[in-house]
Amino acid sequence: LPEIERMFGLRLAADPWLYGRVTELLDRRLLYPLARDRDDHPLPLAVKMHAATVAGPEFASRIAALPAKRHGRLVVELPWLEWERDREMVVAAIASARRMDLGIALDHVPMTAVRAGDLPEVDLYRILGRDDGG
Repeated sequence: LPEIERMFGLRLAADPWLYGRVTELLDRRLLYPLARDRDDHPLPLAVKMHAATVAGPEFASRIAALPAKRHGRLVVELPWLEWERDREMVVAAIASARRMDLGIALDHVPMTAVRAGDLPEVDLYRILGRDDGG
């Protein structure tokens, strides 16, 4: 994203709509290289995606296009902020990922949410490394 900002002279973070739209477009392109990846490492691979992308109609066909070696070893990381803003969409994304045998992580979870137990059921939680005051 910093490169895109430099190329076009934009501050994406200053415009939430533009930031969301650019990252949604990048989501669509993110899986393309994985479909052509020749790497044989056995480790799971995590990719950050928007919930709307994972719940969307195109996502299943993009996952189906991945090599068999990737199936069951791909983890989708969904942003905590989307859980805060649109829980129904995140729940739909989690259900979609489960149907495709994908792992699911929730990214940037604040400690206050961990303490409150306000978390969806996913495989992994990436917790913020600093105390957020909660």
